[in-house]
This record gives sequence, structure tokens and C-alpha cells, in this order.
Amino acid sequence: PVPQMRGLPGARAEVLATALGWRVAIVHTREDGSTVGQVLRTEPAAAAGLAAGRTLTIVVSDGNTLASVPPDLVGRPLSEVQARLLRLGLGSSVAQRPFDEAKPKDTVTALVAGTPPHLPKGASVGLVVSAGPRPRTVPDGLVGASPQAAIDRLAAVQLVGKVSDTQRFSDTVPAGAVMQATPGSGATVPRDTTVQLVVSKGPDLVAVPSIRGAGSIANAIALLQAAGLSAGNVSGKATGHPIRTTPAAGTKVRRGTAVDIVLG
Repeated sequence: PVPQMRGLPGARAEVLATALGWRVAIVHTREDGSTVGQVLRTEPAAAAGLAAGRTLTIVVSDGNTLASVPPDLVGRPLSEVQARLLRLGLGSSVAQRPFDEAKPKDTVTALVAGTPPHLPKGASVGLVVSAGPRPRTVPDGLVGASPQAAIDRLAAVQLVGKVSDTQRFSDTVPAGAVMQATPGSGATVPRDTTVQLVVSKGPDLVAVPSIRGAGSIANAIALLQAAGLSAGNVSGKATGHPIRTTPAAGTKVRRGTAVDIVLG
């Protein structure tokens, strides 16, 4: 009788068959769930009688059956490619993730060099996947530049400058110039990121009000405070009434400036 050889290494089965007096023919085939080099079956089958000197055919596994690698994976989203390979019985692995200015992030751009057109089921297909465009650095020189100059500087590195509808006062940046960029210079951001630009209104200036006729120091101080200013020194006649200020009425000064009161 032919012994049960399924699962034995092919070389061991051949030795066993020869020892039992049979000639041996080795046939290779593929079968899902099998291990390369192991015996799948014999012909005649196990337990069948076979005369000495006859030929025993030993069928040895070359591994799982083959699946065709689709030729149109390049250019498709990684998730779609992974699902498609899985349906074919193949796995996938991301071998490289280079930056790519033309292909969106997570797009398959190539198969690993040397990938054959057919692979045993369960094998993994190596993929080259785009990491998207290389990140950009927000350039220097935006603060203090004109809005258009800042927009052009950003466009040169493929970033988008957008001028905010809200302007703010600044004691250091001239009116009409960019006073703030968000994200700021030196920040690393994805290509095509929008950088918000805030434009300066210049210093917050107010006109010194006239205090002539205020009647009292308290009233003069109230007038200054109502204009966004504070009272400084008081000079002149001790019994006098407010007649003027230093700086003079109508002078433009920064909000919060201390204005001296002169009595006469």
C-alpha cells in the first residue's frame, strides 16, 4: 500500500518511495493554503496498492495559486488600490513615500521596481505612494512690506496671501504696510496654504481738544479723557482757569498721551 505522504517535504517523500521499491515522478503544481515544497498528494492515492517497480507520482506544491497584478494601479488612491489587491488575494505594503509636486498625497505613483505581473496569493505588492507636495516655509520680509509685495513673495513659494478685512493700529509699522502674517515667517506649512495678512492703520492718533472755557481743572481733565488722552502737569495761576494745553489744541498725538494744562 502507498503510505500517506501529504504534508511531507517532497525530498523526504521521494526517499521513502524509492526505499519501498517504486520509481518516482515528481510533479509540481500550485494549491491555495499549501506550503512550498510539501507533498499535496500521490498518484495512486494513499492506501492504494502499487506493485514494486511501478511509478509513484508525487505531487509537490509550488505554493499558492497565482493572481494577476492589475496593470492600472498607478494614479489611483492608496485605499482603493489596497482594497482591490485584497479582493484578488494579495496584500500591499508602502515601500516609499516621496514628496511629489504633481500627485496628491496618498496617490500610488509606482509599483516597486521588479514587481512581476503575477504573484502567489498572499504575497504583498510593494507600492510607491505620494506624500504630496513638499512643505513650504513662510518667507521672511512680509511684515513692513506692501500687501501686494507680500502676496507676490508668498506666491513665489506657492502660498496664498490674503489681506484681512480688519486693519489695526501700529506704533511701529507705517499705515498701509503689512503688520502681521499668520502663520508667521519661518513656519512650515503645506503648499497652497493661505497666509492671513493684517495691514497697519499706522499710529492711533487723536486731536487734543480745546479746554478753553472748561471752567475748572476737573472739567479740563474730563475733556482730555473723553478724547482718549490723560492729564499731565498743571501750570499757571493758582487761582486761574484752564486756558490752553501743551501740546496745543488740534495737535494730533498718540492715544493715551499726557497733555499738560495751563491756567490763566
